[in-house]
Amino acid sequence: MKIIKLKEKDLKEAGIPFTPGTLYKWHCIGKHPELFVKIGRKLCINLDFWNKWVEQAIQKSQMRAAKINKLKEG
Repeated sequence: MKIIKLKEKDLKEAGIPFTPGTLYKWHCIGKHPELFVKIGRKLCINLDFWNKWVEQAIQKSQMRAAKINKLKEG
């Protein structure tokens, strides 16, 4: 499992377009709990889960676009 700290520089390098504040808020409200790993007092992001989540979002978008195109054609 690859993890990174919730620092703006690390998030940008990993391609995560959210601020540390947004991610801390998500953690506090329990949104996407699989995304977070707490080590000691440091909150980190599970990059394996992040990449999987992004891939699923891309697939959903592509499926939605295909359905819309079919409706337009037919």
